[in-house]
Amino acid sequence: MAGRWRAGFTTAFDLVVALSELLTLGAEETPEQLREHLASPHAFGAVPGFAAYAAAKAALPALTRAAAVEWGPRGVRCNAVAPGSSRSSAAGTSGTDPQTSAAMLRAAPLGRLGRFGSAAEVARVVAFLAVDDASFVNGACLAVDAGMTAMLPEALLR
Repeated sequence: MAGRWRAGFTTAFDLVVALSELLTLGAEETPEQLREHLASPHAFGAVPGFAAYAAAKAALPALTRAAAVEWGPRGVRCNAVAPGSSRSSAAGTSGTDPQTSAAMLRAAPLGRLGRFGSAAEVARVVAFLAVDDASFVNGACLAVDAGMTAMLPEALLR
C-alpha cells in the first residue's frame, strides 16, 4: 500500500517539483519567467480511493504560493490552474455514464448550463496567465470548474 501511495504521489507532485527547479536554474539570466502548475479540484476535496492523488494535487497550490514568494524576486511568476471535469477529462467519466454525468453537473453551480467544460476553456485561462494582462498575478490557483469547488455539499440538498 505505502509503495503504491508513494508512487502515485511521486508521479503527481515530485516530478513537478524537479521540473520547476530545473527550469528556474537560469532565472537570473532570463527575467520575467512564468511557471504554471496543473492542479485539480482534488486539491480542495477528496474522493475515496484517491488519497495519494489528492495529497499531491493539494501540495501543488502550496508549492505555487511558495514558488511565487521564493522566485518572485528573480522575476519568476508562478500560478496554478485547477481544471474541473471536461469532455476530454482523463477520468473518462465526463459525458459517458448518464447518471454520473448528471450528478457531476449538479455538483457545479454552472452545471445548470447542461454541459462540461472544454479543454479550450481551460487553455484560455492558462493563456491568460501567460500574457501581460496577468503580469501582476503571482501565487494564484485558479479553479476552472464551473464553481464546483466553491459549492458546499449541503447545497445539493436544496
